[in-house]
Amino acid sequence: MKHYDLKKQPDTLTIIGGGYIACELAHFFGALGTKINIIQHKDVLIPNEDEEVSEKFTQVFSKKYNVYVGHETEQVSKNNDSNQFHVVAKHNSGKSLELLSGHLLIAAGRIPNSDTLDLEKTGVKISERGLR
Repeated sequence: MKHYDLKKQPDTLTIIGGGYIACELAHFFGALGTKINIIQHKDVLIPNEDEEVSEKFTQVFSKKYNVYVGHETEQVSKNNDSNQFHVVAKHNSGKSLELLSGHLLIAAGRIPNSDTLDLEKTGVKISERGLR
């Protein structure tokens, strides 16, 4: 997938990341009938939300989609002959997972660029994660 320039609906979509953007897009494409794989390095989806909400959300999503929590993506390659992505991830326990997917979406976080805005001059306080 290149910047949402899809010409047709993906048959299979693997999403690396488990935050709200990953889950929103998983729900969108999944509702259309796309087979969804989500690889999340933390133990729950939407980990920045309330713990109970994150746990319940992960349970519900795991019933609809292939959710792999506690997995760190180690390698992604594309087979040009089959036009599929090959994703290798490893669980915290050491067990490896391999997935083939027609499309790949990376939604593994953002890095704020507020340091380039000279916000100190305006009196706006910032943290490592961005604005406060």
